Amino acid sequence: MSHPVNDMIADQVIDQVASLHDHQVNDALMERGIPGEFVVTEGMRDKLADLLLQEAMERPGPHG
Repeated sequence: MSHPVNDMIADQVIDQVASLHDHQVNDALMERGIPGEFVVTEGMRDKLADLLLQEAMERPGPHG
């Protein structure tokens, strides 16, 4: 079962990735050790969203 705060974080990550230009997607993936490609695909955007969501969920919240 999802939690409203987790859903909000996921929506923010999706919006963030959707607003990135292709070169920004490549840069963000390369920063995380994933090689960039000439053409950015939806799969690459999905991978970045997954990574950013994982990072956001691992970040401690205001209550610990």
